[in-house]
Amino acid sequence: MVPSRLDKLRRLMAESGIRAYLVPSEDAHMSEYLPECWNRRAWLTGFDGSAGEAIVTDAMAALWTDSRYFIQAADQLAGSGITLQKMGLSDTPTQLQWLREQLDPGDRVGVDARLVTHRRMTELKESLSRFDLELVPMDSNLVDRIWEDQPQMPVDPIQIHPLDLAGTSVSEKLELVRGALVDTGSDACVLTTLDDVAWLFNIRGRDVPYNPVVIAYGIVTASDAYLFVDPRKVDDAIRETLGNQ
Repeated sequence: MVPSRLDKLRRLMAESGIRAYLVPSEDAHMSEYLPECWNRRAWLTGFDGSAGEAIVTDAMAALWTDSRYFIQAADQLAGSGITLQKMGLSDTPTQLQWLREQLDPGDRVGVDARLVTHRRMTELKESLSRFDLELVPMDSNLVDRIWEDQPQMPVDPIQIHPLDLAGTSVSEKLELVRGALVDTGSDACVLTTLDDVAWLFNIRGRDVPYNPVVIAYGIVTASDAYLFVDPRKVDDAIRETLGNQ
């Protein structure tokens, strides 16, 4: 099953003009624990530990994970055609070293730009360029394009976290954020991590197993606050409660 998925991915890579493709564990919110629909690395490789990153080339594939998962990863990757790279061991190559060994000067390395922080994207680009390799930020995910039975995005309704449990109202929290905007000379604060969004807006959800968060983004300015979320999650009571903050 995994080898056939790798074959499909490699065909898309060839069509996209890239020789290597990075498959991080994280989602666009840099979460460690994900909704099922975004468990791309787990689906592609068969390794479902919470931490790890895969790289697929036109001929090879490898997965890096830490010592918590050495035994599990070795078992789940057996027969997949993916080599386990044990992070922290002296004889384990870094991803950059491995890519340098597998690729030729001028080759292109693709990654879904939404799944990598700006800092890491910059570091990757600079590191690869030293070996005449080009990083290609992509605006779509190749794994999504081959995952035929990919689960749908969760649409469970948002729940308001009551004040007696939250301890601080949304209005009070917004004032704290706005004070920080003034202190730092900023015009807006963009929230991307799900726990930050849940805390600021006093909301909870069931989008991620065992994590009471809602897939959403937030923006706070000196005068306004915005919650970007799937409207199917929002009922009239939620609109009224948040609209009054």
